[in-house]
Amino acid sequence: MLRNFIKIIAKLFRIFVFATILFVVVAIYFSFKSDRGENLKSVDWLPAEATDISFNKNMVQKAYEFKISENGFLQWAEDNNYTIHELTNKEYAVTLTRYTYGYPDKSQDYNNTVISKFNGYYYKYDNSSGNGGGKWVGYDKDIHKAYYFSSSH
Repeated sequence: MLRNFIKIIAKLFRIFVFATILFVVVAIYFSFKSDRGENLKSVDWLPAEATDISFNKNMVQKAYEFKISENGFLQWAEDNNYTIHELTNKEYAVTLTRYTYGYPDKSQDYNNTVISKFNGYYYKYDNSSGNGGGKWVGYDKDIHKAYYFSSSH
């Protein structure tokens, strides 16, 4: 009887180990799986006015940039409860190129943050857990381009 009990426990342990390994493999796969697009005319998760949309989204990070009018951007920001601040000729925009591994300039050093100098607006939220997560939104008034980046860590 004890021998049968030990066999059952051993079998349950093997099932547990297999399920744990399977879960980890699936979690890692979906963490790195990206949905990408370049120069799209529209997407259903941005305002209808948004054009020339490029993005890279995965389970951890989302980065996109798109053309939109200033009023369209301000309305989108308000709809998403982003408290927008005005910039004047400051270096602040983290652009999409860092996160898409080859868009638009394959020669760029992707280990460094890409900074754009612009006049416009920004919103920044830092995750209070201190893990580096948060959200950044920017808008360049001169070229009518919006930038968005978020990370869960």
